Amino acid sequence: MRYPAKKLLPTPLSTSLHHSQNACGNVSIVNPQDAKGLKVRGGSREMDMMLQAAGATTLSTPSNELYVAMQTGACDAAITSSTSLISFRLEEVTKSLTTGRGKSYWFMLVPLIMSKQIFDAMPKSQRDIMMELGAELEQFGIKEAMADDQKVAEVYAKKGAKVFDLDEAVVDRWRAIARDTAWKDYAKKTALSAELIKLADQVQVS
Repeated sequence: MRYPAKKLLPTPLSTSLHHSQNACGNVSIVNPQDAKGLKVRGGSREMDMMLQAAGATTLSTPSNELYVAMQTGACDAAITSSTSLISFRLEEVTKSLTTGRGKSYWFMLVPLIMSKQIFDAMPKSQRDIMMELGAELEQFGIKEAMADDQKVAEVYAKKGAKVFDLDEAVVDRWRAIARDTAWKDYAKKTALSAELIKLADQVQVS
């Protein structure tokens, strides 16, 4: 999205990061080589780039159509949020689950934003309240997202699915693919994009 002036840029009040998982039908996708030859719903253009580089055929199946697609074999695996995997009852047509608890290579950013022009026009006392509330919501969102990551593992295990977690070595393999595909694509968009991806690459997460 482009804004006509800096004063119209949105003000972030709260930001929450939600892990993704990946639910598979008859096979598991843990390492990149596991995706080769499979029909996978990546959920985004960038994730599709990574999956294609790993040898998968990507699908653009809407979340509410995943159940039937996986039930009929039209889709072998789907990457989506923990809450979607639970709410769409994909555990009924899935034999394995790769969780995002602990570590993941795909995150969904869910920001709460408002117009900077409106925010700046508010009295300082009201701006402070908004920012304080945003900080509280951010912590709540992170806590609940992590709880969902645990809950989805329990739901799928109860149905008899094999549950896998990712370790740093596996994430590094996916990260290497991301650098050559999605990251490069993003860096080409604008000079700011290139700078942001450079900064992100310097972040060390334990």
